[in-house]
Amino acid sequence: MVKLYHRTTEANAEQIVRDGFRDGVGSYGSTREHSGVWLSDVPLDINEGAQGDILLEVELPEQVIADFEWIEDGKSYREWLIPAQRINAETKASIVDEDDGRKFDPDVFRDALDKLDLDALRRRSTRQDQQRRRHNDDET
Repeated sequence: MVKLYHRTTEANAEQIVRDGFRDGVGSYGSTREHSGVWLSDVPLDINEGAQGDILLEVELPEQVIADFEWIEDGKSYREWLIPAQRINAETKASIVDEDDGRKFDPDVFRDALDKLDLDALRRRSTRQDQQRRRHNDDET
């Protein structure tokens, strides 16, 4: 498995995590049109043309990505333009905390939120606030 990165905006990251990647289209410095999702073997930033504040990570088998590598002399990193359908069929993206390298699995977070009874938490918080106020009133 090869660990690959994709930088994007927060809005796009939410869509990618929820629905999967979508192909971008452009000439990308060539004379013909290409489509796919740009992935790299290291996190890229604006200096390499990657825009956005959110870093996504995927892991893909070498045999899946081998035919999609863009090799350019002088680059210190490897880069691929892979069809979204191929990526989505193999894996889901995780959001990476660039400061400590931890991955945030959106499915786990979403499942935890689904299990939370937010109304019960609000009722409990309200009861605790009322008890504090009564306690403060009793002291005065």
